[in-house]
Amino acid sequence: LIDPDDSLHLSNGGLFDVNAVGTLLRHCPNLTTLDAINYSIEVDYLLAEPWVCRGLQTFRCLIIGMNRLTVEEEDIYITWATRASLRDKGEKEKEEEEEKEDGEEDVDSNNKDEAQDVAKVKEIVEQRYRCYALHERVYSRLAEMAQLRVLDLGYKFCPKRILNDNIQETMLRGRLYSELTPPIVNTLELTLDSGLAQLSSLKSLEIFGFEGVDHGIGTKELAWMAESWPRLRIMRGLHDPPSSAVVTSDPKTRMLRKCMEELRPFVKHEACGTEHIFHLGRTFE
Repeated sequence: LIDPDDSLHLSNGGLFDVNAVGTLLRHCPNLTTLDAINYSIEVDYLLAEPWVCRGLQTFRCLIIGMNRLTVEEEDIYITWATRASLRDKGEKEKEEEEEKEDGEEDVDSNNKDEAQDVAKVKEIVEQRYRCYALHERVYSRLAEMAQLRVLDLGYKFCPKRILNDNIQETMLRGRLYSELTPPIVNTLELTLDSGLAQLSSLKSLEIFGFEGVDHGIGTKELAWMAESWPRLRIMRGLHDPPSSAVVTSDPKTRMLRKCMEELRPFVKHEACGTEHIFHLGRTFE
């Protein structure tokens, strides 16, 4: 048990049921710091009951289980949404022209194949709606924590520690670089389409982290953050790799960081790591 006035910090190792994070949020009304950035928690368990710690200032934990669409499913959904929009606008002729360009396989497909395709699209659309509804619930819960100063939703291990296991090596300009592993699947999609704007209530937010998260953040999300979080001073997720590691950030990340630097030039971009954990606890207790 922890003292209800204490902050909780969890480092690597040890025996700990990570779903106990949800228990702490539900039963420790005076909890101000929950620092479990090395752990992940299933979203269903996280949202099982209301949180009572309305004075929470630091939340650091990876939320998983969002049941996101795959890249292929997302493409199918976008195609469906585009055609649905065309129909809504009465542009049936344009839609028919696009269908003709799909090729002979579409023209010659039998009714059974068409029925299977329709069923697949319907399933994908329904999954997308369920996923976004779940996002709305997560954002709603976080938005209730109006005193949050640190919201860290992801942590990717230092490349030097996983160099031999999870890094793909490539050649770039005659030097050996390594590319970080892909984002963690079924994590939060931090986009306005998914309901991110609910977090506009977090006016005290100073640190926002999404390292390793499959976040989907674009320029419009950055513009929203720059306007909605006036006290924001640190972001974790758009930083350059450390000079000591043989890695290179991807072009999109560099583009997004440049965009944020133009919007909020005084916001610092840094990596998330265990070295931050106890420092943050002392700062905000």
